[in-house]
Amino acid sequence: MKLQIWILKILSDFDAPIPIDIIQSVAQVSKQSFNFSIQGLLKLGFVSRQKHRVYVYQINKEKIEEIINIYKKQKKLTNNT
Repeated sequence: MKLQIWILKILSDFDAPIPIDIIQSVAQVSKQSFNFSIQGLLKLGFVSRQKHRVYVYQINKEKIEEIINIYKKQKKLTNNT
């Protein structure tokens, strides 16, 4: 789970889609660990992948904003009780 959060942080620093080798070198993880984590993020919809000679990955900002809004609403409800 921590690697997935780290991958999301790396992707959020870039405005454009970036290839797997850049993400993997910044995260400094094995290819196997990276692939396992990125597959989970793809399934959950937090990351999208496109083919441009190589696969490039980009954060799904709408999905992240949706999760942040849910978190804020939950926080607001728990603070009011």
